Amino acid sequence: MLGFRARVGYTAPVTAVETFPFEFYRMAPEGVSLMVATTVRARGTEADVEETFDRSLAAAREMAAAGASVIVLGGASPGFAFGMDRLADAQQAISRDFGIPVTTALDAQVSALRALGAKRVAVVTPFAATPTREFARISQFGFEVVGVGGGNYSHADFGRVATDAPSHVARKLVHEHPAADTIFFPAAHWPAASNVDALERELGVNAIASAQAIVWQALRMCNIDDRVEGYGRLLREH
Repeated sequence: MLGFRARVGYTAPVTAVETFPFEFYRMAPEGVSLMVATTVRARGTEADVEETFDRSLAAAREMAAAGASVIVLGGASPGFAFGMDRLADAQQAISRDFGIPVTTALDAQVSALRALGAKRVAVVTPFAATPTREFARISQFGFEVVGVGGGNYSHADFGRVATDAPSHVARKLVHEHPAADTIFFPAAHWPAASNVDALERELGVNAIASAQAIVWQALRMCNIDDRVEGYGRLLREH
């Protein structure tokens, strides 16, 4: 029987989602299953952000009604654009109406960074590298973004990115910014989680990937405290 311990509902405002389920089932203990609702991300205007999250919230409610144990609203960047107060209100409303915990990708990321004591963060994005100011959503929580590296991929590339591609960008970035104490992969839909354990052991820094943080927080919110090997300190020690 699938999901006899927990059923994790996850909304994803992208179309290419095959990497996230692949990594999820490698990290999650037996008896934990995944529901995925893709809500194609509208782009271009403020109204498009509204539409994206209207779809996400509707999908979240559908999954909650279907028996999800926890809901994760995916999409840290569009979530930040939607508004943190509004997103928190939406989380609370779903939690109240269905009696289950609700979190977001951004909540999971920040909680994971804090759990490992991150201070100086090197950000690795699958897209083109952007100035550090583009990651204000992380800086506002007290983390210093010391550098940003990019893989120059598009959303359409996510399902065909080489598994070790994130680590190549991360190694170069840490070499350029030796003050970094944490590598952070904010995108959940390329295979970053598969690299965190090896990077921590090789480089002697923390490594947080969004998919790894999402799995970790979802499990802990369902009172599942299994320690998972092979996916970094976060799942092994926290």
